[in-house]
Amino acid sequence: MDTDLILGPRRGWFITMEGVWGAGKTTNARRLAAHLSEQGFRATVLHDGVHDGVISELSTVLDKQPLRSREGDGGYEQPHHATVDVLLRQCREAYQHRELYAPMLAGHDVVISDRGAFSKLAYAITVLLEQHPHATQEALLERLHAISSPWWLAPDRAFFLDQPWQQARQRAIARNRGDQCQSSSRERLLFLPHYDAAYRFVVDSSPKRTMRVPVGQRGPDEVFTDIAASTAELLRVPTTARASS
Repeated sequence: MDTDLILGPRRGWFITMEGVWGAGKTTNARRLAAHLSEQGFRATVLHDGVHDGVISELSTVLDKQPLRSREGDGGYEQPHHATVDVLLRQCREAYQHRELYAPMLAGHDVVISDRGAFSKLAYAITVLLEQHPHATQEALLERLHAISSPWWLAPDRAFFLDQPWQQARQRAIARNRGDQCQSSSRERLLFLPHYDAAYRFVVDSSPKRTMRVPVGQRGPDEVFTDIAASTAELLRVPTTARASS
């Protein structure tokens, strides 16, 4: 590892921005990275991972030809497709954690994901409950942890941007107005409340790693102040640390 990292020769801190679509994850991730860089930290934002070979092909299928329909009421054509969908997405996540996140953490003080980590677990629980309504969130999360434990890089701090899903949805619609955005579709309207409930369950299952940041009607500066203060506490170094030479 480079010797000019402020936090010394250790794995960097992994921070994630969590929340439903439109909560402000990307905005706050970029703002936090810029803030830390100004303080002299080597910080970066992870958005979409760089994929090679079969992982690139898998991502194309998952993103462009998803098993779960986004038209009408949504859902899967076959009951077993939910399990297949979740396992394929777990394969992609395993690649991301091993081949992207780990090397980035080795060369940075702070790595910030604007797509979240708990979001993937929340999606899996949501779609599995659609197909298996008698299952419990607790049982599904336990099984997901069993699958991901060999490669999972848990965030050191996960900021859950706590905004009612109705408000977040309206923000997403307004932000993407005129684009080919599915935020206003019936499928999203039906999916979001269940996804929001699963997301909150996953976040509450890791209280030592997560911090709820109320959004609602608060201004962006007020929200970011909470994030910056918590990050400074996590790093345990003065936020005015000098830039490395």
